[in-house]
Amino acid sequence: MLGSNWQRNFLKQGFLHLREAVQPMVCGVIRDEVAELISEADAQPPTGVEWIRHQREALIVMRDTAMPKKTDPIASVSSLFNLHEWPALRHVLIPDVKQVLCTFLGKDIDMVQSHVFFVHPDSAGYPWHQDTVLLPVDSRQAVGMAIALTELSLDSGAPTLIPGSHRSGDVRYHHHARALFPGTVKIAGDEPCHTTVMGVGDVMLIHPKLIYRLSENRTGQRGQILFLQFARQHAEPLKGKNLDSYLPVAVSRGGAGEAKVLRAAG
Repeated sequence: MLGSNWQRNFLKQGFLHLREAVQPMVCGVIRDEVAELISEADAQPPTGVEWIRHQREALIVMRDTAMPKKTDPIASVSSLFNLHEWPALRHVLIPDVKQVLCTFLGKDIDMVQSHVFFVHPDSAGYPWHQDTVLLPVDSRQAVGMAIALTELSLDSGAPTLIPGSHRSGDVRYHHHARALFPGTVKIAGDEPCHTTVMGVGDVMLIHPKLIYRLSENRTGQRGQILFLQFARQHAEPLKGKNLDSYLPVAVSRGGAGEAKVLRAAG
């Protein structure tokens, strides 16, 4: 699946597309759990952008009142955060994915962020951004991963990337008026772009400084993407960042009595 030049391609392009890396059945289980957790979350009408903590699962639901409230409880939800302990996630970390992570981060790795992002019908997707501004650690010690829980076509949330944009070393974000889109960037009109259609279960490894966006959704189907961020274990947090708030969970070590927490050994 990786091929012979995967490492060179990732370092040059800033991303790596692994096709059919995760079984569609696993993606279906995650989608079902997402729907169940949202239904269980606090259903009080939100005001503005509201963060709702689900006590049982330590889940954070991000709602946006700009999205019309409908009978479908997911319709006004933009993201779910803190999914580290889901048993289904261990099936996402297939050997090829773990090989990539260990190649760049070493054998001891933490998952520091996990969330599901929704690309709702008729939504504008997600603007140009760099993930590094959302990370608690230096980008040289981290790798991001996007898993397509639904098909992501040119018309329904496929990622559009600027190959090689991570090599400039610059963090090019500017403040966005809406809190839903932290770290957005402005790009020049002539920068080369590459749009990647993703099937259910496809995985995209993404360098934290790569500039990319998710396309608008012009279909009637909701897109769902699982984003995971990994960092070298014991990585020093950036100034002003609290690493504890990112729920770091080891993904490369096993041990007795740790079944409840995601451990991807073996």
